[in-house]
Amino acid sequence: MASTCLLAPVARAQANAEGSTPAAWFAAYQRGSRLVQIRHRDTLNLFCLGEGSPTVILESGIGESAYTWRLTQLRLAKLTRTCAYDRAGLGRSPGGRLPRDTRSEVADLEALLRAADVRPPYLLVGHSMGGYNVRLFASRHLRDVAGLVLVDPSVEDQVPKMSAAVPAAVAGVEQARSRARACADSHRTADVAASCAPSPPADLPPEMAAEYVSWYGLTFSQTFQSEIESFLTVASKQVAAERRSLGSMPLIILTRGERSSNLPADQAENEWKI
Repeated sequence: MASTCLLAPVARAQANAEGSTPAAWFAAYQRGSRLVQIRHRDTLNLFCLGEGSPTVILESGIGESAYTWRLTQLRLAKLTRTCAYDRAGLGRSPGGRLPRDTRSEVADLEALLRAADVRPPYLLVGHSMGGYNVRLFASRHLRDVAGLVLVDPSVEDQVPKMSAAVPAAVAGVEQARSRARACADSHRTADVAASCAPSPPADLPPEMAAEYVSWYGLTFSQTFQSEIESFLTVASKQVAAERRSLGSMPLIILTRGERSSNLPADQAENEWKI
């Protein structure tokens, strides 16, 4: 099992990703990722690099694919085996069954690790809402988890707590929720669909940028909308319902604040993102 000695360099690699480039990671991802059948008609895209134990499992935030880890996975893979994956409906993974709540996504991850024969022990790294997913997984599989690294993680009852403390910070959540609903509408207009697609990343060559943009169609929008609704309604409750003591399991939390021009200076440090 891993100790804090192993978690520390993993945390540092997430915080300081010098030496990796998005294009280098994307080229490796295009060559090395594979679709794994996790159950009848359901597949997930998995991308593993490196060798060693424990295996690092990288879990992204709301609406994010394995691309989230483009600046860290290559570095982490120099330490041990490191796997990123695209949740259903994100990146190269086909759409999955709705709703995309925490329990369904953790069930998918459990099935993926079994089907791909990715064996424990696992060192789980969860970003933002992905922190919910890895914590629920850890509660279910205490003996299989060597440690947790939570990167700006979501916490129980985050929305009502932030709403009470910093009302201005929560306005953006409802705006994102409304936009997600419009983008997920199967009858959306061409103009709305165009507004829902991201601009190509400037640091990717054209052929890579084209694939990246292709991920953001209607299936993505419906997945993203479902994940937001889950985050705002049931994810916190699902994690709390199965929460267990982690005992002596090593745990590192990474967080960083950014000042927003839209908030008063005394409130800016409390701004949050999902």
